[in-house]
Formats: sequence, C-alpha cells, structure tokens
Amino acid sequence: MIGGVLVGGVLAVYAALLSLASLSYFAAPYLWIAVIWASVFFCGLVVMPRARTLWISLATLLCALAAAEGSSWVSATRELSYVRKEGTFAWVRDDLLGYVAAKGVSQTETKFYRGKKLYDVVYSMDANGLRISSPHAPSPEAKKRCVLFFGDSYTFGWGLNDKDTMPYRVAVRSDEQYRVYNLAFMTHGAHQMLAALEHGLTTKVVDCAVRDVKYVIYSATSDHVRRAAGLREMDLYRGPRYVLGADGGVSYQGQFGAKRSEVERIERLLTKSFLYRRLVGGDAIYYRRTNSKDVALYLAIVDSARRRVKGLYPDAEFQVLFWGNDALGLDKDGSLAKQMLDGLREEGLSVHLVNDILPGADDNSPDYLMVHFSLHPNAEANDRIGEYVAQRILKQ
Repeated sequence: MIGGVLVGGVLAVYAALLSLASLSYFAAPYLWIAVIWASVFFCGLVVMPRARTLWISLATLLCALAAAEGSSWVSATRELSYVRKEGTFAWVRDDLLGYVAAKGVSQTETKFYRGKKLYDVVYSMDANGLRISSPHAPSPEAKKRCVLFFGDSYTFGWGLNDKDTMPYRVAVRSDEQYRVYNLAFMTHGAHQMLAALEHGLTTKVVDCAVRDVKYVIYSATSDHVRRAAGLREMDLYRGPRYVLGADGGVSYQGQFGAKRSEVERIERLLTKSFLYRRLVGGDAIYYRRTNSKDVALYLAIVDSARRRVKGLYPDAEFQVLFWGNDALGLDKDGSLAKQMLDGLREEGLSVHLVNDILPGADDNSPDYLMVHFSLHPNAEANDRIGEYVAQRILKQ
C-alpha cells in the first residue's frame, strides 16, 4: 500500500511538471495535459488497484476531454495548415506599437494556399519603417500639403505590391499634390493610431509642418474592436493597452501582457485551450466574442485620436473610411459593424462607407477581394477607393 502511494506520488509530480512545461511550450497544451493525466490514472490501475473504478472514471473523462480539445484544435487550425509562405518579410517587435515593419528594406513575400499561389509581392519600407506610398519621393525643398493614413493590413496593403496599396493610389489619383504617409501595418488598429499620436511617433516620421497636415484618414474594420480590447492571442503579450475611465476617456496603461491582474493571468491560461475558446464563442485567433464594453472602449479610443489630431495638427480634418465586412466571418449578422458605425456617427465623425464606394464590399464581393482566403481588398478596389478619397475627401 505504502509503495503504491509513493509510486503514485512520483507519477503525480512528474505529470505536474510535464503539464507546466506544456503550458509554456506546446501548441495545444491542454490536449497534452489531458493525455498526461489520463496516463497517470491508467497507471493507478496497477499501483493502486483497489481504486480501480475511480481511476477508470477519471481516465475516461480525461480521454474524452483530450478528444474534444484535439478536435477543436484541428478545426481551428485546419485552414492555416493549408497556407505556406516563402520570402523575407518579417515583423519587428516594438515597445510601443507591438509589431512594426523593418526600416529601410524591401522584403518579398509569396504565399500559397493548397498549393495555389495567392500572391508574390514586394513590400518596400522607407527609413522610418513606413511603406512607400508615392511614385516619387518629394524633394526636401518641396512644400506640399500632407495626408496621413492609419489602419491595418487593409491600408498597409497585405498581399499587394507598393503601387497597389490604397494610400499609393491616393497619391497617384491626386497627381501627387500631397505628401502621403502610410502609417498602417498588419494587425494594427485604433489603439496603435492613438499610441502613435500620443507618444510623438507621428511627429518623428512625418516630415511635414504641423499646418501642412490637412487630412488624417483612419481606415476602420470591425476587427479593431477586438484588437483594442486585447482579445487576440498576439495582444496578450504586446501592443498598446488602453483602459476606459469613469469619465468616458481612455488612459494608456503600457503594453498588453504587463501588470496583469490575477483574473487576467488565469484567463490567459484558459485561452490556451481551443475547446475553451469554442465554448465561450471565440475562435483560433480571438478567445471570446466582443461585448458593449469593448465597443465603448474602441469608440473612446477613436474619439481620443480625433482630439489628439486636432491638437497636433490644427488644420487637419479627421476622416474615417469604414469597412463593414468582417474578414474572419465573426460578425455574420453585421451587429458589431452597426454598433461601431452608430457610435462613430454619434461622436460626430465624418464617416465614409466603403460599401458606398464599392457596392457589395460588405458582403465580401469577389470583385473587390484578392482571394477567398484573405478577404482583403485587391488592387482594383484600392484604386477605386483612392479615386474616391482624392475627389471627395481631398477635393482634387
């Protein structure tokens, strides 16, 4: 009896250590944790046979949980497993924005989906890490009005060459009468825009007198609500974190991942479970659905950015391009997009619906998307939006 208890204790300690290692290093840690402990309980049939019924019950339960976790993991990552990438494009960690592009380089990226080439492009970044957004670099003595673009991969131009991005098309369509700055990047959102404005990043990378900045254009998608709330796995570790105050304003609280409460630490561990994400309504990227507090935080961030723009650039107009589609399909009924749009309009912001520029865009029309896998705007869509911005916003 004593020998069985000692062996059981050693097995339990060994299983606990393996479980902790799984949480740190394995892609689907809870699958392996369930398998590890099921193995321990099966061993209990040998070392402590008197509790046979208990060990069988526990082992069966854990095997069922392992099967459910494994099924959720496969379901969540199946599409990603079909994607293969080649090239040199890489993200760089940033202490303020989370992730940015490397500075002063041209990087290639080729992606394949189920063996079919999706795109083969070059991303050209200037000395400040901003994507090239004009056919010709302005001469140092040229004094031009300036327009700044903020947004995510839609605006950055994921899967497109430099000349096909929306800011670049604005420069072309406006006959290069403006210096165009593309401050967007992959996975960014409204919180990166506010952080860049608040912490002086824009004044460092934008070579314009404050009175020459005439327009700041923010391209919004429903994904930005999730990102601002830190619901994405990537944002559990990095990216600017804002908290909504009782007065309706927001305050910068450092990066996601820093100064977590105990509840947030536990939540972070739970979100490593694909079954947990499925049960709470999330998916492989976001671990839960959005709520009204998330929307309120997002709207407050955008409003703070608008006010910060007016303080930095007194002559600038703050404009919003609003995408009503959802690249991940998590807003199938459009309720999140409607909450965002209603809130932006209530704040008195000037909002331009992409669906009005590209009829059918909200329904993911294939005429405006690169491929079904990405659901990002293609070159033709960006050119039409660029023409709209040049004529209707910049009033060329």
